[in-house]
Amino acid sequence: NFLILGLTEYSRVLFLDSDVMPLVSLDYLFELSEPLPENKPAMLEENVILRWSNDPAAGGFFMLKPSKEGYLRAQKIITETEKKALELPWPHFDPVVGFGHIIEESDGWTTIKK
Repeated sequence: NFLILGLTEYSRVLFLDSDVMPLVSLDYLFELSEPLPENKPAMLEENVILRWSNDPAAGGFFMLKPSKEGYLRAQKIITETEKKALELPWPHFDPVVGFGHIIEESDGWTTIKK
């Protein structure tokens, strides 16, 4: 999924899982995430990741601003996580970290949930 971070020729990339079928145009997502004239902030953040239930993110629908740095960082996190997991006994699962990455302050994560 995070290979889309390498598509740096685009200002935004929308990822949809194969089981997601838009019934209307999603162009407005791109339009609302672009900066407005006169340096006003965009209506949407440049990275939009949906969540529901108890999951931190829904992997089947998200929009990202591609960047080489973001791509390399994601690859590094994935590689490090896989190396750590292989050191664990089967099923290679850490109950604290889960199958992913603990979000740290340096990740620059913000939520719109109040």
